[in-house]
This record gives sequence, C-alpha cells and structure tokens, in this order.
Amino acid sequence: MKKTISFISFFLYISLTFAEVSLRPGIYRLIPEDWQNDVDTSHLTGNITAGEKTEVEIQHAIPASSQIKYAIVSRAKVSDNRDISENKMMFLEQENPAATEKDANAFCKRYTWASRWSKSNLYCYAYKADENIVSHEPLFKWDQESFAIRWVSKKQHIDSQYTPAKHKPAKKDFPCLSDGCAPDITIKNYRQVYYNDVFKLETPQPYQDILYLNEDMPLYQEPNQKSPIIKQLYKGNSVAFILKTPDWYQVDDISADGVITRGWINRDDLIKVQWYPQKAKTPLFRFLVAVDETTNSPVAIAVIDRKTNNRVQVLRNIYPCEPIKNYVHVLQDRDILTCAKISDENDPDAFKSDELIRLVDANFDKYPDLLMYGSSGGAGPNNTDNYFLYYPKSRHFVFNKELSSMPQLGFDSKNHTVTTSMRGGCCAYNSETYRFINNQLKLIKTWERYSTSDKTSETTGTLKNGKMHYRTKTYKDKSH
Repeated sequence: MKKTISFISFFLYISLTFAEVSLRPGIYRLIPEDWQNDVDTSHLTGNITAGEKTEVEIQHAIPASSQIKYAIVSRAKVSDNRDISENKMMFLEQENPAATEKDANAFCKRYTWASRWSKSNLYCYAYKADENIVSHEPLFKWDQESFAIRWVSKKQHIDSQYTPAKHKPAKKDFPCLSDGCAPDITIKNYRQVYYNDVFKLETPQPYQDILYLNEDMPLYQEPNQKSPIIKQLYKGNSVAFILKTPDWYQVDDISADGVITRGWINRDDLIKVQWYPQKAKTPLFRFLVAVDETTNSPVAIAVIDRKTNNRVQVLRNIYPCEPIKNYVHVLQDRDILTCAKISDENDPDAFKSDELIRLVDANFDKYPDLLMYGSSGGAGPNNTDNYFLYYPKSRHFVFNKELSSMPQLGFDSKNHTVTTSMRGGCCAYNSETYRFINNQLKLIKTWERYSTSDKTSETTGTLKNGKMHYRTKTYKDKSH
C-alpha cells in the first residue's frame, strides 16, 4: 500500500523536528492509519520552468514480510542526573522470522541510543531523523509517547517529456509574448519515495532494559526454583526487564501480538558458569566465584553462610572487557570498576581458580573485606584492585568506588591509614594518605616529587585544624 502526491519542483527536502526527550517505557502499537499522515509535504513548492516534475510517494517503513505490529521500549538512567535517560527499543516479530530487507536495507530488530551502543551488544544505532545523514539504518523521530521510523528517502528518475515550442522566437519578434514564442521544454520526471510508520504507546510498563538471552532457560511463576514453570524461554530471544533481586530478574516475555507473560528468571541461568570455591574465608562466610566457561572470566561472587550453608549475597554483573579476554570489569549497581586481571595471557597456568579474591581489613573495623584483582596499570605500575567493604549490620559486602579507583594501595593497621601511590612518567611521583573518619575517607597527607634535568621539587601537604597546608622544597641535582 502506498500514497502518491505529485509536485513540480526543482529541489525536494523534508525537514523533521526532534524533541530532546526520551520515550516512556512500555508496549507500543503500530498505527496503520497514521503511516502516511506523519510526513509533512506542505512546504513543497515547484515551478515547471525549472525543468523537473517530481512525484512524491509515501510507503511503509516496516517491511510487510516481518508482520510487525508491536514494539517494546525500555528506559534507564545513564547518569546520576535524574533528567538524563535513554531508551532501548525492540520490534516484535514472529518467532524465528526469516531475514527481511527493505530496498536492500537489512531491517534490525533492536535499537539503542548513543551512550548505550556498541558493536558487541547486539543493538543497532538509532539515528535521529534530523541528523541529515545518508544511512542504511532507519531514522527515528519521537516524543514521549510515540515514535516514527523512516528510511532515507530515495529519488529516482522515471523518464523525460519533450514539449516543442508553439512558435520559435526570432530577432524580429523581440519583444514577443511569452505564450506566442515559448521555447522547447524538456521535463524530467522523478519519483521521490519516503518511508514512514508510526508507533504509539498502548501499555505503559516499568521496563528498565531489554535482555538478550544467551541460553535456554525456564520462566518461573515466582522467584523460587520450586515455583511452577510458566514456559520455556529460548536462546536468541529477548525479554523486558522490570526489577531484580540478588538471585532473580522479573521480566515480561511479550509475543508478536503484544500478549504479556510475566514471570521470573534465575540469574544463574543467564550464562554458563563454573563455580570455584575460594581459599579466602572469614569466621562467618566462605566464598565462591563464578567463571564464564567461554571467556575464562569471573562473572559473580557468592557469599555463603558457613553455619547454614545458605547463599546470603551474590555480587554480580561482572563482564569481560574488550578486546582483551583475560580482563574483566565489574559493575555493581551500574558502578563500573577498573578491569580485574585474573590471568596472564602469556602464562595460562598463572590463573588460579581458588585465589580470585583475597581478604583485607580496608577500613580498620576489624571485619575482613573482599578484594578482587584490578588493572595492571601499565609500567607505572599504578595497578588498582577492587574492594567490597563488609557492613556487619546488613551482613553485606558493598563495592567501594573510592578505594577501587586508587592505585597501589597500602594499609597501615597501626595508624589506621590508607596510602595510595602513583608514578607519572619517568620523573614524577606522588602519594596521598587517608584515614577513615565516620566511614568516609579523609585526606590527611600528600607528597609529590617532580624532577627536571637539573633540579627536583618536593611538595608535602599536611592536614592541620581541618585544612591542608602545603610546603614546597626545591634543590639542585648534584650531578650538574
């Protein structure tokens, strides 16, 4: 089905407006009656003397073979700023659909916006309709509760029409009437094709993400493995994520017809892992680390009560860094740690499955905290580790972002201080010393040394009466 409008013009250009807002999460339905109304052609004008005649044709942007009627949209914050959020979007096709194309444009099912896009996350980049780019991906225009999907318009030459002059002008005819001495006219006929479809929010839902399933897994009625299994979910499908517990995700499995099946998936089912017992133990807990069998990278830490043998906490969201397979980065509630090195690619035997975590009393409260290896830091060495502090009231380990970002940490249990050191190039060194005050790190001392070819400067800082006081000393190199 298509709609055709004729215009005679020298230039054709469609200007699309874009509202800098995010879509509300939920289920969106294709609106068949709006597909041709959303394209604004009111501004198009023309003049036959320009030598072109253009026929404007509006077609569906969604390939008919895909039988798409619905799309799901998720929304999540991309920073601590509550006003900044971005969407993921997925069109719902029939199960195991054949690949579909639209004028040689492969139709992608999943789209995401700039800050959440990467080549490896199975999502296509969502271009704005006003970016004025030539793309083989569709363009999007949206407001809070609707969006339009479009392809870049295409202009095709159809044929040319020749109209001879009624009376060819001669010198004696000057000046002559335009209707009596019109010149020969050749009109080039073009077809400008625009592709457009509109989706509108039908059912608002609190979707935070769209999860791609790497494995087959059951969908449970309740967050309990003894709960009835509602249905089987299959590898390659996606579900809409609603909320999480330490062990479960609540999700919606949505059919191509927009029918929702809500249930729970076990987070252990998302990827194939091998759980390794750790040598590190506390009087209260022992620990297991889950290692992805395909990447040889840790993906979770389980905290086990030594008396009851129950799992009391799982630190999850650990994924391999790219492109180096033997590094991982750890996300704890969207806080990204530095890469955690677990093996040396030049020495595979260096990987010790029972020594992936260590214990240290990082905040001097007499309770052991967890440490996972961090980035090597290059030649600095400037290496970092990842720290999870234990809180006895909640009996939980919590990722500490400050300690995990500090290179080369040293702990002085006698003075209850933490010192971080860093090397910057060949001739610059510095260190900072902190003390935990009311569970917060407080800077109490600094040292910095910088050398040039003939002199060295040292600056020290000391906390006095609540303020840092600095002193710099410079001395010449005796070798010069």
